[in-house]
Amino acid sequence: MTETANRLWDELEDVFENERAALLRGDLSQIASISARKEGILDQLTPLLSSDGTSAPESIRKMASRNAALLTMATQGLKAAQARVVEINAAQRGLETYGPAGDRITLGTRISHLLERRA
Repeated sequence: MTETANRLWDELEDVFENERAALLRGDLSQIASISARKEGILDQLTPLLSSDGTSAPESIRKMASRNAALLTMATQGLKAAQARVVEINAAQRGLETYGPAGDRITLGTRISHLLERRA
């Protein structure tokens, strides 16, 4: 492997570590710029790898798998939080049910004034 390829692998490892740290901090705003950086490094590495038949080191594969799992968990957490917000908003509007005549009615909530909204 060439010196350039080794340098790029080292850079890619650093980017994966930065991505991991951002995911663990919950700093999802950094993920887009980190992904762009990874893409740039991989664009530079691809011609070097195809010319000498070298594949990615195992450490890079492990870091990529680890970060993919963290991204999956972050996505699941965001979806769960979003679902919970929807549930809370629905509860504030009251309970929808059907009356004796079969028409839809909404039962109000008495505790809605106790919920405090914070920014």
